[in-house]
Amino acid sequence: MKRAPGARPRGFIAFGRGHFSIPVMKASERVEVEALRSMFTLPNPRGLLGESGEAIAIRVDGLPIKELNRIAGLYEISELEALLPVFEDRPYWITLDPEAALDEDMLRRGYVSAGAWQKFERGVEPYEARTDLDIVDARSPADIEAYLMRAWNVPPPEAGWMSTIFDHPDWHCFVAYDGDEPVGGGMLFVLDEAGWIGVAATQPEYRGRGVQNTLFAARFDGAHELGLTTLITETGITDPPGPSYRNMLRAGFAPTYERPVYTLPG
Repeated sequence: MKRAPGARPRGFIAFGRGHFSIPVMKASERVEVEALRSMFTLPNPRGLLGESGEAIAIRVDGLPIKELNRIAGLYEISELEALLPVFEDRPYWITLDPEAALDEDMLRRGYVSAGAWQKFERGVEPYEARTDLDIVDARSPADIEAYLMRAWNVPPPEAGWMSTIFDHPDWHCFVAYDGDEPVGGGMLFVLDEAGWIGVAATQPEYRGRGVQNTLFAARFDGAHELGLTTLITETGITDPPGPSYRNMLRAGFAPTYERPVYTLPG
């Protein structure tokens, strides 16, 4: 497992920081925000990053999904306007820590609810899971690119960009191999003693073979080797709960809080 100081950010838009007090960002939000921010330290970013205070706005051009086109870490409503130029006329979402208490501000500005995400937390204790595939550290950036395209439907330019986390000291990617063929994967981002778990997917024809549970187990073991103490993740809330939600519970994640999501109508 690699571990070294993070790289210096490159390829981002930075907005002015205000001189005002901002509520303290909880650790479970910070590790996710820093994971998103660090994506734009990768070479040749396929989108934009904006910053205001500790809040960020991210836009990934070829992936118009809420996970990668949103504002995160917003605790002061005065920071919002500085972040909006990132999106131009594109759809975007705002994910809020409920303790930021900005819901009324969102509604007054014309935003509407776009559901909620459940945040989860667990320690790094082992988790027993099995699959007939090999789950190991990614063998090459090309293997990361392949699983992102085949299992997460990431377009080639964005997959090529994201695959360069292979050389980033704070990112660790585990890939499921069928022989030499990468058919799924999942990532772990490290910030101090906390880790954020995300970007997991399996090719449709390989689902139902324990891949995602075994990817959880591999990342938990990797986090333990790195000396981490806490792991954070999140997924959308649906009724009934979706596969990701159920897998997280099965893997020992405890629900911690529901995070509201807002967007503009239309």
